[in-house]
Amino acid sequence: MGLNIKSRKFFSGWQDIFSRPRTLPAGLEAPQSPRTDTEVIDYTGTLRLVRKPPAQRYFANLYEYLMVKEVKKTPGLVLVCSATKGEGATTVALGLANVAARNKQEKILLIDGNFHYPCLSQAWGLRQDIGFIDLLTGARDSAEVAQPTDLSNVWVIGAGGDKEERSRELEHDRLHTVFRKLATHYSFIVIDGPAINEYLESNLFAHYVHNVLLIIAAGISRAPVVSNAIAKFSPQVREKLELVLNRRKYPIPGFIYRKLWKY
Repeated sequence: MGLNIKSRKFFSGWQDIFSRPRTLPAGLEAPQSPRTDTEVIDYTGTLRLVRKPPAQRYFANLYEYLMVKEVKKTPGLVLVCSATKGEGATTVALGLANVAARNKQEKILLIDGNFHYPCLSQAWGLRQDIGFIDLLTGARDSAEVAQPTDLSNVWVIGAGGDKEERSRELEHDRLHTVFRKLATHYSFIVIDGPAINEYLESNLFAHYVHNVLLIIAAGISRAPVVSNAIAKFSPQVREKLELVLNRRKYPIPGFIYRKLWKY
């Protein structure tokens, strides 16, 4: 894309999370078009899809890369976001949490930080009336909002109630306190953030995480749009920014890739 940024750029094959046909089964893709206020997306189906072996292999490579980057051998806090809606950030967040769950010694927390299009509670079949915004505004504590899942070492904090109005109350000091406290209870925390170019929250979250994954939909996202999103981050945040190319089309047939995986 020719993006002129001062952050690391990794566009190797394992980061192309959801390729079109041949690399992964048909349908194993995040929503491709921006969502509307009335559109309903079945994220329970997305959760089932990211648990399939081909997707697990790709997400495992991404997770292992994040572990290698960190001196403590744990990715710590990771923000997953995109420049605009519908580029696959939620799907990547779900996939990372699921592959991290393989390590039974880790306690994993998945947070829905997208107060405008919340979906993680729905994906896991959990309560949607309590969540992250209640924790950030002090209405509830972490023990009340973190809900267990069907995976023994994974918990989910949904977006919570009164989301868009109360998200305006967010403050840096409160964010710092909440993230620091959560980090003492969970070894790996994945935050699903809203689109950078449309909402402010991801930019706030980015200051308190170890890695920021910016999901880019291949063939859909335009370079100026992505550059505009990156420019919204401070220089300190851009140092921990990783670009993940999503839905890349491979010119090599998928059966060749599958053979290579055997060696």
